[in-house]
Amino acid sequence: RVERAEEELTKMLAEFMPVIVVITKARADQNFRATVQSLLHHARNVVRVRAIREELDDGHAIPQMGLQELIDLTMEVVPEGQRRAFIAAQKVDIALKKKQSHLIVAGAATAAGAVGATPIPFSDAALIVPIQVGMLAGITATFGLAFNEGFLLSLLGSVITGTGATITGRAIVGGLLKFIPGAGSLLGGIISASTAAAITTAFGEAYIATLEALFAKHSGEPPTTAEVLETFKREYDKKS
Repeated sequence: RVERAEEELTKMLAEFMPVIVVITKARADQNFRATVQSLLHHARNVVRVRAIREELDDGHAIPQMGLQELIDLTMEVVPEGQRRAFIAAQKVDIALKKKQSHLIVAGAATAAGAVGATPIPFSDAALIVPIQVGMLAGITATFGLAFNEGFLLSLLGSVITGTGATITGRAIVGGLLKFIPGAGSLLGGIISASTAAAITTAFGEAYIATLEALFAKHSGEPPTTAEVLETFKREYDKKS
């Protein structure tokens, strides 16, 4: 049933924020959702949700329902400034976390490429690593985790020697060419920029794939640092 106090609460909250009403432990509707919507008409929407799978005594089971719809509706009304926090906090929609994380990777790759294009020989590494750590920190926060900077640095260090002779060679050649004035410096910048962007993208996409796989494995619960480290190496090898 809908209590009078709930009607007043919904009306009061709706003056300051969008309100979505959730009918919990939902089973047969019997037109109850429509009744709730008519009584709590200040709410934006009403969602029927069953958050966990329910086992019945006769051996049958009632599956989860409504969680994805609730996430989608919430994303429509959450203010832009709070969306990243909401994406990190929710555990239902991993695709939403991935979408935000891909944007972080794209931004970091652009920034790393810009640093790689600078004409100062071998200046790239000291400036690019903080960009990559910041990228991993952003993805970490998006997935609702709390790994510290030391762990993220060790994560990069675990694969930095495995970037491959080709990429390493290109980085060295790019740095050396920057010593040559004019065309050599320009060419060196192009090589270094593309290398920096490629490595940064590979790091970021491997990390996203790692967290996606581990969250799926643990049904939305956080993985251990050891699992992340092991899986990250494997995913990076696929993408590098």
